[in-house]
Amino acid sequence: MNYRLIRSKRKSISLQVKAGQVIVRAPVSVAKSTIDGFVQQKSAWLTATLDKQLILKQDACNFMAGDHVLYLGKPCLIQVNFSKKTAVDVYATDANDTAMLVSLSERMQVKCQSDAEKAKQVKKQLECFFKEQAQTLFNQRVEYWCQLTQLFPTSLNIRQYKARWGSCNSRSEISLNYLLIMAPVWVIDYVIVHELCHLKHLNHSAQFWQLVAKYYPDFKKAKQWFKDNQAKLVWQLTS
Repeated sequence: MNYRLIRSKRKSISLQVKAGQVIVRAPVSVAKSTIDGFVQQKSAWLTATLDKQLILKQDACNFMAGDHVLYLGKPCLIQVNFSKKTAVDVYATDANDTAMLVSLSERMQVKCQSDAEKAKQVKKQLECFFKEQAQTLFNQRVEYWCQLTQLFPTSLNIRQYKARWGSCNSRSEISLNYLLIMAPVWVIDYVIVHELCHLKHLNHSAQFWQLVAKYYPDFKKAKQWFKDNQAKLVWQLTS
């Protein structure tokens, strides 16, 4: 198995699979044959991880016309055109599917000669649209669950995360990832309840999960939704 070797003053060998490449970090003193043997021992795990990353890459949205992006739990067919103003419109097609028309400004037409540049602009418009929709919906759902649970954060922030859907800190501030708008409302509700319960238990203890279950008995079903739709939720954010 091919791999990239990085030697350093570290004391042990470690493996990482990143962007379809195996990376081995090893001490300077360890022989190449020992490293090869270690990689061979872990070959089953490495192969499975590489295969998983390949599937995620294939199923991820590339922001091209004809791709699908999740919105409120439904796959939306991306359509792209150029018009006088930028906009994103969601509508039902004749086949009773859902489409998302991304309109780019006509002045961008010259700039979007390559597929890569057009995909970049489509992604930017979808990000703006998702942020706006998340701001409205999340505030409504948080207010609903605050009244139901009588748990009130000091503030609600809707922001960009790379690897989490929400957070709660010791100052009782709750943050939600705007890309959570890709999930159905009932899954969004689970994340909100999860973070509100952290206001009382800033951990994942048995007491915390008991409180989550009190207000959201189907939390395991919501967690499973994230696992089942992992590939569709991969979204390489712009900086």
